[in-house]
Amino acid sequence: MNLVAKEYVAAQDPEDPGVLVLSKFAGAAEDFNHNEALLVDPNRPDEIAIAISRAANMPREERIQRWRPMMDEIEAYTIHDWSADFVRELDKSRVTVPADHFRYLGFGWDQRGANAFVPDRRVGRRAEARNGQTLGSATDDQCRPCRKRP
Repeated sequence: MNLVAKEYVAAQDPEDPGVLVLSKFAGAAEDFNHNEALLVDPNRPDEIAIAISRAANMPREERIQRWRPMMDEIEAYTIHDWSADFVRELDKSRVTVPADHFRYLGFGWDQRGANAFVPDRRVGRRAEARNGQTLGSATDDQCRPCRKRP
């Protein structure tokens, strides 16, 4: 809903824009305040009806006055800003753990990262690598080595 609301604003005719009626629980409600969009509680049909009626009867000057700040916000927050924010938030989720705390680098990889495994119902509860080392298992606890494709 966040992107759809912003696309609606961006698609408006600057000389005669429409009015954005938006759930106050939508993500875009954090970007657009009550002086811009008509924010409603989607669980209250009477509130939605009042907002739609208000939007349908709103004078053009007020619609422009509400639309312009929303459009300015959209134009100011570029893809470069979004990607920088995304990477910054992603970096916050980084967890550093010493390598010696893990027996395996991840499911399907042994210590050397060379042997990928996939589920196979024909083998026993755990699969063993070529060197006899027991590896992790799939959700059904059964794995077999993948064969390289020619």
